[in-house]
Formats: sequence, C-alpha cells, structure tokens
Amino acid sequence: MKAPSPQGVTRSASLPGTFLDALPAEQRGEAEAVAQAWMGFLPGMERAIPAAQACPEEPALALLAGLVALLGQTPASAAAAARHLQVARRRADRLDGWGQGLLPLAELWLAGELGLALRAAEQLAAAHPEAPLTLKLAEWLCYLRGQAVHGARLLDLALWFGHHHPHHPDVRAIEAFAHELCGSLPAAERCALQAIELRSLNPWADHALLHALQRGGAVEKALALAEQRSPSWEQAAAPMALHNHWHWALLWLEAADAPAALRQWQQALVAQPVEQGTGELIDRIALNCRLELAAAEPLLPPFDPEWSALAEAIGDRVLQPEAPLIAAHYGWCLARAGCSGPLAALRGRVKQLAHHPEAVEPAWCWQPAGLAMLDGAVALAQGRHGDALALLEPARGWFPMAGGSDAQAQILDQMLLVAARACGRRPLVEQLVGRLRADRPQLTPLDRHWLSCC
Repeated sequence: MKAPSPQGVTRSASLPGTFLDALPAEQRGEAEAVAQAWMGFLPGMERAIPAAQACPEEPALALLAGLVALLGQTPASAAAAARHLQVARRRADRLDGWGQGLLPLAELWLAGELGLALRAAEQLAAAHPEAPLTLKLAEWLCYLRGQAVHGARLLDLALWFGHHHPHHPDVRAIEAFAHELCGSLPAAERCALQAIELRSLNPWADHALLHALQRGGAVEKALALAEQRSPSWEQAAAPMALHNHWHWALLWLEAADAPAALRQWQQALVAQPVEQGTGELIDRIALNCRLELAAAEPLLPPFDPEWSALAEAIGDRVLQPEAPLIAAHYGWCLARAGCSGPLAALRGRVKQLAHHPEAVEPAWCWQPAGLAMLDGAVALAQGRHGDALALLEPARGWFPMAGGSDAQAQILDQMLLVAARACGRRPLVEQLVGRLRADRPQLTPLDRHWLSCC
C-alpha cells in the first residue's frame, strides 16, 4: 500500500468537457476543481458558492453551487440551494445536455423526492458516462434513502462508470463501498486497495476498507489500518476526516474498549467546533449514543453537558431532517438534553413528512415507520424501555430504509436490542445480535457484551 502524500494526488476529470466549455475560460478550472473535491471528499467543494456568486448569471456554476448547498441539510442551505437552482433554471438553455439532465435531478432532490432523483441519476449516467460526478450524487441519494438496501443499484452504477473510467481513483473507491454494501467483502477490500494505489490520498477508499473490515469482524486489522492511514485524513475535507475518525472510534467500541473509543474520538474533535456541518453533528450524536447504549449500566437520566451543547447545535435542523435516521439521532439528543420544545417541533415536522399527499417519497419510509423510529428513540433516551420496544420492534423491517450506511443504521438495531434486553426478551436479543454479526466468522467483544447483558 502506498504511503499517503499530498504529492500523490491524481487528477481525473469528473465533469463533461461540454459542460465546462459553456463556462468562461477562467471558471472552467474552478468548476472541475469543485467536482474533483466532491468525488474524493477533499477540500475545495466549498469553492462552488463563491464561484457562482462571482458569476451570478452563469447557470453551470449556479447548478454546482445549488448541489453543494443541498449537502448542508439545514433550512438556510436549502434556501440557498433554491436560489442557485432558480438561476440555473432561468438560463438552462446555456447548459449542455448533461447539465440539462442534472438540473431536474437537483430540483427533485430539493423537493425531497429522493427516489425520483435517484432514478434521474441512473438515467443521466446511462446517457452521459463521461460525467463521473453523477455517480457521487447517486451515492449521496442512496445514503439519504438507506445505502444498505441500495447497494446493488450503486454497484451497478459504479461498474458502469468503472468501465468508462478504469483508472479513476474515486470511481474505484465508490465501487469498493458498493461491494461492501452488497456484502462482497473481499471485492470491497480489493477495490479499495486499488483505489489507494491510483491515488494515495483517498479517504473514501479508506472509509470503504474500514466498513468492510468491521463488517467482517476483523477488528484488529481494521484498527491497524486506521492507525496507518489516519495521517492522510488531515488532508481530507473536514467532514470526511471526522467521519473516518468516527469509524475508528467505532472499531474501539467493537473491541469493547469504550475508554479507548472515547479517547480517540476526543482527540479527533480537538480541531472541530460543535457548530460544524450536519454530517459532523450526526457523527457526534451517534458516537455518544452508542457509548451510552453499550454501557453495562441501564440508561440513566442525562448527566453529560455535551448533550445540551449538541442540542443547541441542532437548532433549526429540526425542521430539515432529510432521513428518518437523522430525525432519530436528533430526537435522541434532544431527549437526553431535556429539550421538549425543539423535540415537539421535530416531531411535528416528521408528521408532516409522513403525510404529504402530493409527494411520492413519504411512502418509502417516513409514512410507515418514520414517526415510530423517532418516538422509539426518544422513549429509550428517556428510559421508557417498554415504550421503546413497543415502537421499535414493529418498525424494524424499515431500519435499513431509514437512511445512512449499513454501519450507521445499526444504531436502530442497537436501540431495539437495549430495549429488548431491559424487557427480558432474550430471544429477540439473540436474534438482533445474530443480525449485527451476520458476516462475521466469530463474535467480536462487543457481540459478546450484547449477549452477556440479558
């Protein structure tokens, strides 16, 4: 495996030449730099918005800025995305064929119609294999709808783009992640290592490797990999760097070493203020929640002041939970912090998302299970184990469709497991532990902890 170095960055085109040709000469490099940064989760994505502001009537830049703004997952970022996309729509006749297909995809995403947006991405990919950025957008849409159940669709797209871009390091990294989502762990490891050979600075390939090794129960190997590769994460985009550190902390938790998990995580947070982006906030909530869930003692009333700080950082994001899993994270945090007002606002928004008669997306997960997941997480956070069990057990079939990766969505299984354990439902506990370790040849220390606590 190559040692990571800033000089080892390979540049591969991610936008069609025709899309760039429509831009002023001085802006072409800026647009491609934004796309390349997004593909690899490297610094530079944020340049899309000032670039669009500098050329306020340029639809291609407005379209890229609108897409980047959609990643913010806040009411303010959604409003900014709408403004940029309106500019792109007014001047859509100046976009190339790929841009004209990308614009309705972005508008569907803004409207919350994620399934329709994903279909649009698949159609756009078939028509324009010269634009690998489409694959990255599809990967994010799969994340919002639950990557565990979209692995095959993502792999299909990754193989398509891999055929046309066999040496693109980010396409290969996405293929590695898609293999992991499909349970093809040896293929995931092989593709991730190939991606790192193509470009040594490749945090998304590292991410896929950590996923595959943890899923296979190779905890010691994964911890060694994280130790080896982590210096390169300092050169990644801040949310990507923190997310890989989050996986590293999860590995310590998988080894049943909660103190080491907390130490490693606190070291990663030194340069990360709590008011960072939505992804970083969710990682913080998730790690704290998992530490509490894995504790030997039953959940106690909240005592950690960090929950109050995280609850304050959520702010008006309660009005913009883009997936049921995200809403459950917010609900847990707000319940642990005792914030009844924001919690009521969040619950009201989830009810709206579940009962939108003119929309298609609610039927995917919001309508059948979104409110139950939120209420179940809140009940457990408040120590109402019986209520949590009654809410979460009927919704468990929807857990993989609630958003996030397979590793992220496991938190719902762990919540149900803790509730079942507290209520003396050992058969359900054993069933859930079996599901969590389905790809593992042997129990990890955390698996044994779950089984021993009933």
